[in-house]
Amino acid sequence: MEVGKQIKNFRQDLKLSQEELASKIFVTRQTISNLENGKNYPDVNSLIMLSQLFTTSLDILVKGDVIEMKKQVSQDDVRRFKLDTIIFTVLIILTVISVVPLVPLFRIVRDCIMAFNCKSYDILCNATEQTKKEQ
Repeated sequence: MEVGKQIKNFRQDLKLSQEELASKIFVTRQTISNLENGKNYPDVNSLIMLSQLFTTSLDILVKGDVIEMKKQVSQDDVRRFKLDTIIFTVLIILTVISVVPLVPLFRIVRDCIMAFNCKSYDILCNATEQTKKEQ
């Protein structure tokens, strides 16, 4: 990460130790070490304080690190998309499962309708036959 190198260069130009820089931006010395070694990336507040302390713009402080920031944003988007996909899949499965117990009920209703229709058809046929016999 280029920003870590930038922080280290600016710190050394001001002849500050990691401890002194840490106290000026309200973090620990280990945080400064991790930033300079590329293990961590500074948050926005730290970047702003560093740019003010180093009297430089954020662009110059982060210069060369734009690609890394794009990767991080892209990775965050992928994580959110994966999470949304999992939630959506679970909701679909729950919807399907909640309908499955109703299938036997639908069969019973269908059978009742079919039985009713058959009885109605039989009654209609019998009535027609009786009418023909009476004539």
